[in-house]
Amino acid sequence: MTEFEAIPHSIRATPHRRGVPRKVGVALTLKFALLLVACSVMMGMQASSASAEVIANEWRQFVTFPVNTCNGEFVPVMNGEAHVVQRLQPDGSLVTSTNGHFVAIGTLGNQYELNWQERLVSAPGQTMFSSRQLILSEGPAPNHLVTFVFEFPPGTFTATERCTG
Repeated sequence: MTEFEAIPHSIRATPHRRGVPRKVGVALTLKFALLLVACSVMMGMQASSASAEVIANEWRQFVTFPVNTCNGEFVPVMNGEAHVVQRLQPDGSLVTSTNGHFVAIGTLGNQYELNWQERLVSAPGQTMFSSRQLILSEGPAPNHLVTFVFEFPPGTFTATERCTG
């Protein structure tokens, strides 16, 4: 008995010329296609029901007072505007994303472009805040990148910075 003959006839493909299995029947192909379509529709319905609800999407006044610690220059942003989006997650947590792009002149006279990306996630009993702040010099001053992360619990705060240029 060959390996092929050991497979029950109801599930094996019958060899055709040159050992190539014959084509699967049209009815079986149609059933398989309908099954795939049904699964895709069900997955799409689940994905849409689990998406977050946008409860705020607006531009807000933004004021910040960063210091380029790479050269000690104070770079105040007094009249910035940032895009703020708040989403209520299916689990009840609130996610606030803030993105801003600003232009400012530092106290040493250097011109800068600033890019802010902040994210606040708050849920009962826990909070996470992260901020990525890029202070990019348009002249000879060094560039400054700093990231902050605060998490509660456990109550940790980390900050990293990098100077380039």
